[in-house]
Amino acid sequence: MRVADHIKHLERIIENGELLRDQMRRTAEAREAIIHSQAGKLKQLSEINTLYKNRRNRAVMRLQKARNEIKLVEAKLKKQIQRYDQQDAFYAAIKAAANEIGIWKLLVEKAKTKLNANES
Repeated sequence: MRVADHIKHLERIIENGELLRDQMRRTAEAREAIIHSQAGKLKQLSEINTLYKNRRNRAVMRLQKARNEIKLVEAKLKKQIQRYDQQDAFYAAIKAAANEIGIWKLLVEKAKTKLNANES
C-alpha cells in the first residue's frame, strides 16, 4: 500500500505541476499581450511626439521669419518717419522764408488754383 500511496502522491504532484505549468503559460501569455500592447502604444506616442516636435519647429521658424520681417518693416518705417520729419522741417523753413519775404499767401493761392485746375 505504501507504494500505491506513493504513486498517487507522485501523480498528484505531476498533476499539480501540469496545472502550475498551464497557469504560468497563461500568465506569460497575458504579460506578453500587455507588453505588445504597451509597445504599440509607446510607438504611437513616439510618432505623435515627433509630429508635434515637427509642428513646433515649423511654428518657431514661422515666428522667427515674422520677427525678422517686423524688424525690416520697423527699419523702413523709421526711415519713412525721418523723411517726413525732414519734409516738415523743410516745409516750415520755406514757409518762414516766404512769410518773411511776404509771398506766402500768393504761393498758397497759386497752389490752390493749380490743384483746382488739375481736379477739373
